[in-house]
Amino acid sequence: MSGDHPDRTEDRTEYPFRTDTFEAGTVADLVARAMGGPATIRLAGSAESGGGRVFGRYLHATELARGGMGAVYRAIDPEIGRPVAIKVVLAGKGTEARQLARFFREAQITGQLQHPNIPPLYELARTDDGRVYFAMKLIEGRSLEEILAERRAAGPTALAAARHELLSALVKVCDALGYAHSRGVIHRDLKPANVMVGEFGEVLVLDWGVAKVLGTSDVETGSDSGIWQRID
Repeated sequence: MSGDHPDRTEDRTEYPFRTDTFEAGTVADLVARAMGGPATIRLAGSAESGGGRVFGRYLHATELARGGMGAVYRAIDPEIGRPVAIKVVLAGKGTEARQLARFFREAQITGQLQHPNIPPLYELARTDDGRVYFAMKLIEGRSLEEILAERRAAGPTALAAARHELLSALVKVCDALGYAHSRGVIHRDLKPANVMVGEFGEVLVLDWGVAKVLGTSDVETGSDSGIWQRID
């Protein structure tokens, strides 16, 4: 056997990315078809309950990070008994239809890229009052950007000593990108700030919101790059 990545052309045919539905004018219809109920959707509001914000079944949500167009919360899934990350779109930032188109695109691309070095997405849903969100693995660690800055600040000796650790992380990033490319997806915003390194060696490539799916048109929206780097 060769060490080359296998041809995934058949996978792309059998499991096509559903990004052709992400046109700004059809987002509300997409929500209605995917989740049922009226096609009325809202961007994230400030509804709270006793122990913090509530998103569907996810309780006690507290804000971890905020970017130009979205925010990330830490919440609890009481059915499984685990912490999760909840990402929402913020209200009042540009064209709502465009924001939501990018949001759904990010959720579906991330969820369809099933690889150990890409965070799993658990659910794309909306609350009873129409706030859309998605739930995904809560990544507890530091960004590669923070690790590099720390090693550089400690001097050349510390940076050299961390060479094996950094190269190991880079190999895992390449594994994730190789898989994504085999599925016809290009990240387009890869940088140390969008790579998280966990406490036990986990390496995850984040923020697929501006990814390009070959053969589809782009959603012209801004980037939330860096929103995850402040999660700790």
